[in-house]
Amino acid sequence: MMTDRKLAKRHLPRQVKARSTHQAKRGLSDGGEVSKLQVLMDKLDTQLLSEKYQKGIATCNKILSIDPTNVRAYFNLGLCNQRLKRYKEAIAYYDNTLQIDPSHLIAIMNRTISLEESGELTETVEAYEEILKLAMVNNNKPVAMIALCNLYRYVECIIICNEILAENPYDPDGLFYKAYALLKIYKIPDALDTAIELLKIQPSNIYALNLIGEAHIFMNNYEIALKAYRTILKINPGDQHALKGVVSIERKLQSFN
Repeated sequence: MMTDRKLAKRHLPRQVKARSTHQAKRGLSDGGEVSKLQVLMDKLDTQLLSEKYQKGIATCNKILSIDPTNVRAYFNLGLCNQRLKRYKEAIAYYDNTLQIDPSHLIAIMNRTISLEESGELTETVEAYEEILKLAMVNNNKPVAMIALCNLYRYVECIIICNEILAENPYDPDGLFYKAYALLKIYKIPDALDTAIELLKIQPSNIYALNLIGEAHIFMNNYEIALKAYRTILKINPGDQHALKGVVSIERKLQSFN
């Protein structure tokens, strides 16, 4: 089973932890609200990592009840709806994000992906090329990395990933896209090593486990690949990529008997 572009699209970047525009401009009313907001932010990170998107939506709405112009909450409402394939809602929340912060390039990127997935965007290459230009002008390496991946420019993507990882060796998006791009250009051992590094820092990262499963399939290590996919299903029983992987490997193993 080949790794396809849908896996990379599923791994949409999470909003970087930061104070919201609303909070930064005037400050929240008291320390209690700030403390509650941080607890909700941490809870949201956990929910996103474990793909509990419906719960993530509820948490984002709680954040907005405290901080009504919280950029990160609007962004992640877009992200959760996008992962749930509610593209119309996702686009609307990304629009909310961009009304508050017009320079939010990750929101622009995810909005473009949502338009593509919903069938509303046909000139995808031109769209990603434009995002890449904006990212390069603004020295936004994470967005440039994702745009290059969506343009199938994997070698260039790896170069940007290495620059990101030189600044922060534990950057999860940098590790994911590097592993994904390495797999796409058939540098399987390097892809596997990179995915394992991602799993070390995020043991429940299903995207790392998916890449590990794919790499082991390439290497004909079917039992190890099967273990990776079954681990994903313990975390998220509805993961379609892992379900297909399990079925494919079990059939292959049966054919050997």
